[in-house]
Amino acid sequence: MTKEEFAAQLRHRLEHMPEAETDKSVEFYLELIDDRMEEGADEAEAVAALGSLDEITANIVAELPPAAVGAD
Repeated sequence: MTKEEFAAQLRHRLEHMPEAETDKSVEFYLELIDDRMEEGADEAEAVAALGSLDEITANIVAELPPAAVGAD
């Protein structure tokens, strides 16, 4: 999966969250991908190293205050 595909899929999974929170989360993971690529991983490896989108989404939602989930 490319970085752009990852970002689009993550953004879609987080569409129930406020836009600012979604943007912040997507940007955080894109920076992680960039960091791994700077360390020598190719794009697909850097994306795969993050783990599954299910796990990432669950972690993001778990870190939000309850009032932010479902708000917009």
